[in-house]
Amino acid sequence: KQPYYNFQQPIYGEVLGGSAGFPQSGAGNYLQHGHGVTMSGSVNYVASPTLVIDGTFGYVSSHQLLFPNKFNEKYGLDTLKIPGSNQGPLPWAGGVPNFRISNYVPMGMSYPALEYKQPLYEYVANVSKIKGAHSIRVGFDAFYQFPDHIELRDNSYFFDGSSTIRNGGPGANNYNAVADFVLGRHNNAYQWIQVLQPYLKMRWWQYAVYARDQWQVNRKLTLNYGTRFERYPYAYRDHRGAERYDVDTDRVLIGGLGNVPKDQGVDVGIGRFAPRLGIAYRANERTVVRLGYGISIDPDSFRRLRDNYPATVSSTFNAPSTLEAAGTLRTGIPAIVVPSLDSGIITLPSAVNTNTVPTKFNRGYIQSFNGTVQRDIGMGFNLNIGYVGTRAIRQTALVNIN
Repeated sequence: KQPYYNFQQPIYGEVLGGSAGFPQSGAGNYLQHGHGVTMSGSVNYVASPTLVIDGTFGYVSSHQLLFPNKFNEKYGLDTLKIPGSNQGPLPWAGGVPNFRISNYVPMGMSYPALEYKQPLYEYVANVSKIKGAHSIRVGFDAFYQFPDHIELRDNSYFFDGSSTIRNGGPGANNYNAVADFVLGRHNNAYQWIQVLQPYLKMRWWQYAVYARDQWQVNRKLTLNYGTRFERYPYAYRDHRGAERYDVDTDRVLIGGLGNVPKDQGVDVGIGRFAPRLGIAYRANERTVVRLGYGISIDPDSFRRLRDNYPATVSSTFNAPSTLEAAGTLRTGIPAIVVPSLDSGIITLPSAVNTNTVPTKFNRGYIQSFNGTVQRDIGMGFNLNIGYVGTRAIRQTALVNIN
């Protein structure tokens, strides 16, 4: 177990906060602490001189907590009296709202309170058999992740000076930005709440079975060949399916609610094969040629679904024109309305961003290939010349489909 504890005094003090000694990072939290844990165990059984059975269990977990200044107070709502701020339970919704004045280090919390618990388990079992010139190994690999997150993002107000300039006059400068702040006239505001409580919980398994044979064909030639079959089931929450925006119906589907299936109809396929091949050829006593090729499956875990609407709901409020304010600190931010989830099918508001995956998820893969020549040039020196390449096919990436 490796604990850590970090305390940073905000540059503006306890109330006004700021981003500590690294304002450019925007993550100088008042208090950060947590720990990491790693455990593993293995067992080996020699059934015979040519047959060995082994198994390995591993556990890795990181537990992280971050807290801003005044995290145990709803300072924006109770002290500054800004309506709509600090929505949610303490300490997660506590702190001073984030005030961003153009060209100045932001005031208030530099980052919201959060807790990340990210454990994972892995189970591996293998059987190895030597038979003549062959060394055969088959096995099974299971990998399970179940992160729990809570993060109620900060209430942010932006002041760029646009509401204190004259129509047709000079553009906004630092003085206008400060004037906007003094008047409480923000040109942009941001609100974000976590609906699922107390944690956003995601769960997913990954499975693989594999077989490999190392064949000593003769004194000069060795072949190493095999394949893995990997399966990546769709991710889900601890008590139901996740949330996914369906492009065809323009609706958000809540897995496991109403008539919506737990996987929202997403077809991830039965799995993929990942073959590998290695060749080693000893041309003579001083020269060895090696060639290799393999496929690795893109291990994307659907983690981007964690914050999907309506598990979390955010709203941005912009000024109607460059000479007007979006609102004032006196009127605050409108309370976010959380939709009813009972039917399992809801409408995505026009101003809300979310992530989705295709109904048929065709998982990609990465090809790796290499070739090397090793030559003993004498006097204890070996010369290696090689070529290594990789090529990604259908690599998972975010695409804006708006």
